[in-house]
Parts: sequence; C-alpha cells; structure tokens
Amino acid sequence: MCDMQLLRHTGSHQNFSVLGLTILLSCGGLVILLSLVAETVVGWIQNRTGLGKRGREQWIVDGVLQLQRSAYEGQMIESVERAAWIGEEDPVPATEGYIRLGSLAGKRKEMER
Repeated sequence: MCDMQLLRHTGSHQNFSVLGLTILLSCGGLVILLSLVAETVVGWIQNRTGLGKRGREQWIVDGVLQLQRSAYEGQMIESVERAAWIGEEDPVPATEGYIRLGSLAGKRKEMER
C-alpha cells in the first residue's frame, strides 16, 4: 500500500510551498500594518467628526503612561513638583526639559515608614 502513494519520503530534505509562505507572510504583514495604523486613523476621524470624542479622551487618560504621570504627580516626588508636563492630553506625556524621575516603589516605601 505504501508503494501506491504519490509522494514518497525523499531523504534528508522536504519541499515547501513558496506561494503558501508568501501568502502567509503577506497576510501577517497586512494585519500588523493595520494594527499600527488603525488607532491613528480612527483618532483622526473622531477628531474631525466629533463622534466618540469622549471615549477617545477616556482611552488616552486611562493609558499606561498617563496613569504613570498621575502616579508621579500624586506621590509629589520632589523633581516632579518642579516639572511642567507637556502633552497631558496626548497618549505620551513628557516633562519639559530633562528631569530624572525616581522610582514610585521607593517613594511608597518611604511613605509607609
């Protein structure tokens, strides 16, 4: 029965479909590209039309970097007290100039004492 099969084991190598590999990589690349562009495009449309603007603002405020900024402000770390934040309404807030921010965990330990 094994002799009747069309494909036989050829030894140390196997063939693969270049077309299948190309389709797989193309589809994967398209999904990655769409995920990178989608948030920017949807945000632009929301700003232009005003639809879902409150939800987008909430999305930005609840972002990881905005929450970290809020934590630094809430802990009143010495260097942050003097810091002026720019981009408070953007997904990535920053301080004006170069200010080295300390660890939030270290400040919490000091406050527990």
